[in-house]
Amino acid sequence: MAKRRRSSEEWHQLIQQQEGSGQSVSAFCVSQGLCSTAFYAWRRRFRKDGVDRTSFVRLEASGHGASVGTRMTLTTPDGYRLEFNGWIAPQRIAEVVSLLDRRARGC
Repeated sequence: MAKRRRSSEEWHQLIQQQEGSGQSVSAFCVSQGLCSTAFYAWRRRFRKDGVDRTSFVRLEASGHGASVGTRMTLTTPDGYRLEFNGWIAPQRIAEVVSLLDRRARGC
């Protein structure tokens, strides 16, 4: 079985789920089919980077028929400011944010 690559947002959500589950990391990882070594590494990365866990926000589209004049500004925790004119697919925003995240980590 091929290993599934998870995004940093997915790892963040998993870490939050574990913290709220009342389960140990080991038990949570077994129940979710996760490698505990990877779990600890991601948790350590978030803590090392000083990531405020409240800074992660799920983006969802509301109203696919937004007018052309619609303007949206998104500022990331790293200080990047993204401005969009008109409607843009949430998947595209996620791709851009992911690229900026990798750039900030030097990947």
